[in-house]
Amino acid sequence: MPTLSGQTIQSTYQGLLKLATSTSGVTSTPQQIQDGLGNDTGARIATNFLSAPNVFPMNPSVNFTPDYMGPGFGSAGITPQANQQNKLNAFLFYDSGQYAYSAITYTIISATSTTDVVDVAFYNTQYSDLTGVIPYQLIMSGITLSTTPSGSGIIQTNLPSTLSFSGTGGGFYYMVMKISNAGVTPTIRYGNNPANSTSWPSLFQPILGLTRNRTGNATAAGIGTNANAAGYMMTATNFAATFSTADGAINTSFNPYLMGFALRCVK
Repeated sequence: MPTLSGQTIQSTYQGLLKLATSTSGVTSTPQQIQDGLGNDTGARIATNFLSAPNVFPMNPSVNFTPDYMGPGFGSAGITPQANQQNKLNAFLFYDSGQYAYSAITYTIISATSTTDVVDVAFYNTQYSDLTGVIPYQLIMSGITLSTTPSGSGIIQTNLPSTLSFSGTGGGFYYMVMKISNAGVTPTIRYGNNPANSTSWPSLFQPILGLTRNRTGNATAAGIGTNANAAGYMMTATNFAATFSTADGAINTSFNPYLMGFALRCVK
């Protein structure tokens, strides 16, 4: 390949690559890559974007941004047990780290009381030798879900601010939920994930590389002691900025509540 050393710009610019707009640099708007004579190449480039023949463009803010991401929800759900109020339920899910979210969407199957108060928060994950993957550091809290009785259909609640998991990239995260109602068994029942819950252990364990815990009585994949559920009841009872491994320990007194949800993508 000829060297540019000792050559003048006038004699070599024809073979150099540049952007279609020569004075703006790379921006959020895709620009054609050209040679020095202004002839287009087969590629376009922008911040977080590259498009060329046989190269799939993957800028989430420009191309193919979905309406929703997340585990989804179905038309069935699990009714909370007695004394399950004021406990923390944790739901493991995967996010690609490509999108930002403005709202959480869910569905209510039934509710015979409107006195339940349901708050949720999002966490990244940590590993515990005893209980597997558990919630770790708080990403967002201050989210209160609707408890309107059934018949209202799909409900969308705006998030306090834009939610993004891009800081740590694609991976597994937790939505943690608390139903507050002093002395009253919760009656709110949200639609759960449409995937059969019995498939979750076989789905998550190979991906996370985990098996059973050291005590042999719980699935060490953040799924809990109930092998037919995708969530588990935590020992901790309040949202924390950071959970210790003891906080995330599985509460074996309750079968976990199961809830599905989707996150509204920012366009």
